Amino acid sequence: DETDLFYEDGQVREEDYEYTSFLSSRMYALGVRCSHCHDPHTARLRTQGNPLCLNCHQGKIDPVTHSHHDVTQSGGQCVGCHMPETTYMQRHPRRDHGFTIPDPALTRDYGIPNACNRCHEDQSVEWALEWTSTWYGERMDRHTQERARVLAEARRQREGASGKLAAFLKKETSTFWRAVGLGLSEPWLQATPDLQEVLSEALASDDPLLRSTAARLTGGLLEDPNLTPRTREAIKELLAKLIEDPVRAVRIDTAWALRRSLSLTNDAGRELERYLAYNSDQPAGALQRGIFHFDRQEKPGNLGKAIGWLEKAVTWDPNAAPLHQSLAIAYSSAGRPRQAIVSLERAHALEPKQATYTYDLALGLSELGKLEEAERYLQRTVELDETFARAWYNLALARNQLGKPQEAIDTLRKLQALEPQNPDYVYTRATILRDMGRFEDALKTVKEAEQLAPGTPLLLQFRASLHKALGQEEEARAAWAQYRQAEALQRLQRRGQIPEPDRR
Repeated sequence: DETDLFYEDGQVREEDYEYTSFLSSRMYALGVRCSHCHDPHTARLRTQGNPLCLNCHQGKIDPVTHSHHDVTQSGGQCVGCHMPETTYMQRHPRRDHGFTIPDPALTRDYGIPNACNRCHEDQSVEWALEWTSTWYGERMDRHTQERARVLAEARRQREGASGKLAAFLKKETSTFWRAVGLGLSEPWLQATPDLQEVLSEALASDDPLLRSTAARLTGGLLEDPNLTPRTREAIKELLAKLIEDPVRAVRIDTAWALRRSLSLTNDAGRELERYLAYNSDQPAGALQRGIFHFDRQEKPGNLGKAIGWLEKAVTWDPNAAPLHQSLAIAYSSAGRPRQAIVSLERAHALEPKQATYTYDLALGLSELGKLEEAERYLQRTVELDETFARAWYNLALARNQLGKPQEAIDTLRKLQALEPQNPDYVYTRATILRDMGRFEDALKTVKEAEQLAPGTPLLLQFRASLHKALGQEEEARAAWAQYRQAEALQRLQRRGQIPEPDRR
């Protein structure tokens, strides 16, 4: 998911149950269960060393030729490479049950650890990559590597990640990994019909993990005003069934997705309230209860309740940056911007290398009119994460507001290099050029934006005004005519009378 509990190839990063990673493994998918390796009464291994693995893999893998290590040493043991060990709480060594394949290429590209360098700490990733390439060659270019790359790109929200994620979800056969991929799709869900199609299929899946993951994602999607009426009604019909699902986790996740409008007098509402109350003696539970009241602000007093629960969560766990961030959002909604800034500063101080908190602090300062401080934190944000497109965009806006239009234009050009297909950045650059009185340059730039998003009413309207400013009356009239036609077309699309254009 979006947390740091696991790496994108399935390896455990933070403390978790072995069973979770086991569920992600190919071994589990092929029918292996705990009792194949462990005595069900004592949990002890049935036998020690490679013979345990060879109970199933005998004749398929020769440990000597496969490992290229001495089988009497740790490097020649199957578990050394495929079940690396981590000690938790300084006293509990646990082996990773994801049965992953060591891959230095993923270490090089995404920082995902590999068993080779975990053992050979004195060697470089390039050294490990050279040896794995020599020993295994094209066998390293496997499905699990491709899957890890897709998920790593999605987590980092890289350009093109949504298309790769949609393609992965359509062909992936493991319901576990489809749930993982679907869970990472939220940033693009509203604008990607292919992902919405996958979501609808998951809502009707036989697998409860897929159903619950999909149900959680529908909450944000239903809030999107641009969602087509047909898609909205289809999702609501599926959720109406899931609210009575035989699996409690699915019912809870569905109720949570519908929390903004859910009646608390029916079975689903009462069950969700019991769930929230049961967990509210822990920081995470208090956080969720605060979010629940925050999202139901149509009832008087709910914002105050939200702040109360979020303050309680922060009191219980003052070292958790996400809690301070959530409290800051509630303070801001309550018209308490200075308290919001204090919370954002605490989040940033706790995790100064986390770009998200630096970015949120910059936005908070901007709302208070402290543009120079905001610019400084936005600059720090893009230094921490050079691919943070939204931070680059806000940095450009801040520089323009501070009377630095050329710096703003240069910043937008850097941003366009990151996301060359986004017309919004080109449009913003055109508006700055217009405000500088550079109408010819602005016209050239808005035409550049139109190549990326042809027929967009806003761009047509803007081009018409630029033609007029340049005294090009005939061109201005033509652009206005195109604008009116495009506006009429969009109205029909919003009403669902004609289909949306396929932007793929």
